[in-house]
Amino acid sequence: MNRIKSNKIILKDQIFDGYIYFDGGEITSVTNEELPFDAEYNFDGKYVSPGFIDIHTHGGGGFPFDGSIEDVVKAADFHLFHGTTSIVPTISAAPFEVMKKAAQNIKKAIDEKLSNANIIGAHMEGPYLSKSQAGGQCADQITCPDAKEYSALNKGVARWTYAPENDENNEFLNYLTQNRIVASAGHTDAVYDDIVRASKSGLNLITHLYSCTSTVTRSKGFRSLGVIE
Repeated sequence: MNRIKSNKIILKDQIFDGYIYFDGGEITSVTNEELPFDAEYNFDGKYVSPGFIDIHTHGGGGFPFDGSIEDVVKAADFHLFHGTTSIVPTISAAPFEVMKKAAQNIKKAIDEKLSNANIIGAHMEGPYLSKSQAGGQCADQITCPDAKEYSALNKGVARWTYAPENDENNEFLNYLTQNRIVASAGHTDAVYDDIVRASKSGLNLITHLYSCTSTVTRSKGFRSLGVIE
């Protein structure tokens, strides 16, 4: 059993003066009681915070998450040094084989525990997006869902950003939910009905809301609500 000592432990509702006891990487108690311990880390005067969780970042420290395994590890470790203990590395739209290889590198980093950070899994930001909402994505690499592509890639993927309007029968969305992959609407021109349909089938997240997401449009005299609404 080890402990951290600090007079600035950040809790949900207060700044606490006491100890964090932990064993085998698991916190067992946050208290001001004196309990048996083997080693102590004295951080009096310093804030002790829960680790940050970043669910959308493309790299760090000059290393991209869609690069080599070494790039993945160095980027994750860079974020860890600055307090992000859990991370979802993001892969931008590219030829699918390139995206697939990047996801496999992330999975290998996870499986072989190459980083001290908790790498949750890859975030595929594309390629099944809307070209008109490409934003910082390469429009030439944006395509519609292809079962031959995505069915070959599920292990190691934690989140997938897509445009629901290009998945009218929810086939891709159903694949994501069946494989416990978080479905996120992003870079999308979806209208209200698209989002309602998808949300009833498992869509539960939006990627950078307000950025590259549709708003009110007008067609044939009628206004349609968008993703933002």
